[in-house]
Amino acid sequence: MKTDKRELADWGFKTPDNGWYLVEYDADGYRINTKDKDDNDIENKDNHAIKMPSKIKEGKFANSILSKDCGLGWDNTPEDIAGIIYATGLGEKFDEKFADFDSHEELVKKSPKKLLAFLASNLPGKQVYMKNVLNKKGYTNVQAILSKADFQEDVVEAGLLDKDKPKAAADDDGDWEG
Repeated sequence: MKTDKRELADWGFKTPDNGWYLVEYDADGYRINTKDKDDNDIENKDNHAIKMPSKIKEGKFANSILSKDCGLGWDNTPEDIAGIIYATGLGEKFDEKFADFDSHEELVKKSPKKLLAFLASNLPGKQVYMKNVLNKKGYTNVQAILSKADFQEDVVEAGLLDKDKPKAAADDDGDWEG
């Protein structure tokens, strides 16, 4: 086979600028990621994260990936997942399905696979707004999530949306400056 020898390949990936973006959850790719490929022990929560793939729907970054991953051992994961569920309008369905659990935290700790199955079967096609803030290394960080209705009412009318003005960047530890 004859190949075109190049030293640079451009795959077309785009890192979204700071700002709010309408995103839609994908149909495939829901999984529990691990940092260590040999670590399949789901009980090692610090090493695993729920992956919920989503892409930007419009503008110059359309089809770019902007996803919120939630580590099973992170303190804020139950609140992050609850935010996603309620922002997508799945709150009532979620509450009925998991009525036996006392809290989102209990569900994340005791039944991450059931939670993943719910997310994978209910999130695809749902749309929300996510606020992206780049850290100092240029990686995306989803800082906030809002339903389409909340975004239009609260963010736009309050004048909090400004895609062109850079926001304060996160430092490498995830602490926010500014």
